[in-house]
Amino acid sequence: QACLNSLVPSKRPPVLWLKNPWPSCPMREQAPALSEIELGDCGAQRRSRALASMHQWSVVETEGEIVILDQRVQGCDQQPVLAIDRNSGKASEHLVTASDDISKRWGSQVRHVHGILGILASKNASALFAVTGAREVCDIGGMLIYEVTEVMQISLQQGMDGKLPFAEVAQLLSEQGFFFSQELDLTHTLQWKRRRRRVEAEKLVDPMAVAEPRFTWNWWLVQQLTRQNRVSTHWFIPLIQGHVCAAQCKVPLSAGGTATAPPCIGWGVQATMVLVSRRSSNHAGVRYYARGLDESGNAANSIETEQLVHFCLVRLDGHIQQQQPPDCPQGWVGFTQLRGSAPLFWEQAPQGPVRLTRDAGASRAAFEQHQRSIEEAFEGRTFYVNLLSTTPVEQPLTEALEEQLNLLPPDSVGGYCHFDFHGMVHAASREDFDSQLNILIGLLQPFLETIQYFDSTADGATPCEAQPLCWQAGVLRTHCLDCLDRTNVVQFYIAWSWLHSLCGKHTTLENLLKGQIEVDPPLQQQWSVSSYLLSFMPSMGSGAAAVEGQESAPDGPLLRQLLACLWAEHGDRLSRQYTGTDSALSSLVREGRFGSFSFLERSWQGISRAYQATFADAQRQATIDLLLGLHPECIMLPCQQPSED
Repeated sequence: QACLNSLVPSKRPPVLWLKNPWPSCPMREQAPALSEIELGDCGAQRRSRALASMHQWSVVETEGEIVILDQRVQGCDQQPVLAIDRNSGKASEHLVTASDDISKRWGSQVRHVHGILGILASKNASALFAVTGAREVCDIGGMLIYEVTEVMQISLQQGMDGKLPFAEVAQLLSEQGFFFSQELDLTHTLQWKRRRRRVEAEKLVDPMAVAEPRFTWNWWLVQQLTRQNRVSTHWFIPLIQGHVCAAQCKVPLSAGGTATAPPCIGWGVQATMVLVSRRSSNHAGVRYYARGLDESGNAANSIETEQLVHFCLVRLDGHIQQQQPPDCPQGWVGFTQLRGSAPLFWEQAPQGPVRLTRDAGASRAAFEQHQRSIEEAFEGRTFYVNLLSTTPVEQPLTEALEEQLNLLPPDSVGGYCHFDFHGMVHAASREDFDSQLNILIGLLQPFLETIQYFDSTADGATPCEAQPLCWQAGVLRTHCLDCLDRTNVVQFYIAWSWLHSLCGKHTTLENLLKGQIEVDPPLQQQWSVSSYLLSFMPSMGSGAAAVEGQESAPDGPLLRQLLACLWAEHGDRLSRQYTGTDSALSSLVREGRFGSFSFLERSWQGISRAYQATFADAQRQATIDLLLGLHPECIMLPCQQPSED
């Protein structure tokens, strides 16, 4: 274990925006500048090239080596190659002749892949992992984001009779919930990237060079190669676990009054919502195997959730008009929240009581480290939102957390609130749901106004050139027992309250807050909701959303309907990763009330989680430990091990 720890750097690598590492060999498609990546319109501008561009690496097996070829290079006499020795794992970079000679040399042995993840080594075997299957999730400014659907492993050892040494790891990576981009950094928030844009404006051609280690789930696999002989990080893609989803709607622009009404005719506003969740790989695991804090102050099930919204003006009548309506923000806004296990030392057996393993004094150092890491990441203070109930099972955690917070110096945290979700939220109707959660919003409002949010919009045609109007400086940290069901409902409502308030400040965005919108007949076909949401519409309440070719509108605010779909799916995904089952409160997010199905849903998910905890979680935890290099079987590659002399 000491050897394993020596391989993991204590600090993240320096931030590098790399140019083409081989100036004489142009890349197939250089990544655009940061402003194009982060501030362009979301949509499907580049879907036609998606499949062709995905296969950017090729892998060839020979008797003594595994050879990786960079297929992004074109129009040059030589091609970059990474060769890995099958006996020692030693890697080296060099150039070979043009691609036509490569095809003659290896022929059908060449396998095309979407990305290289790195090498996993144990005492008995080692294997190279590569992404061979992926589906497109969304497009941000022309930069495509994919979800992994299939992972291939190539054993470095020959003569294994077709047996794959890490089948369980490949299966884990092929499950829903792992995402990557070949051109876009998914491990940092949009705000983080915009702040660095002031200093560096080089094109991003190497996402791995700037990846945040705690959100990069193949960090250990990559380190096996990049630590030797200065192997470049550009060969690898960073993999995040969590969830990425997007939805888009387009509605006629609201007229702000007689002065602004004439320019609004024929104009619409397009709102694209992108939800990105990043699960930390520190203190990672499944429900009953990863609870509370570890010695370094990392909280289990720690997830950073970034809610992004992009506004842009569009013509709905097909006419070209240079003069744009005033007072319509264009560009990105974002608000980021944090969730994580109660920051204490505690454990719990399946269906058993909570047991605190340390008192407040013994936990203080780790808790303060946890607090400092949040403050550094979010450049501001932390507000703790505690959703635990007052039952005998959960009350000890609340008392211990409050005791821990009282040991800190005054005003060292942004605030603390205990909101008994089960006691306060009964939600017989959507009105009850809103009024009950608005009590919590009222308690959080002063802090929310203090930390603000990321806003890079501008009232004009060139929002890319605008300096951000404000930055988020601080974060809400929410937790319940598992940080899944109750936490997801509350974080959804906080995101909705923020977005509702934001749209309410601009009269031109008012139609996004309406359920029934009067649309002129010629514009009916232009009022649409993205097809991504069609599968969710039956569970969105009594109203049907207006999609292309339909004239009806959803009951309740349009944005809320779409946002609820995203967050319900988001809650299910995060729950499956931690417990093996969907969220127990997905229907509450979608419908805004407890219906008859809600109680059946909670009962069924409780049974499913008990089964997973009894029969599946131990193996899943061991697989996660293997992937992260924490399992006792994990070792360094032979070429990195110290000699016996």
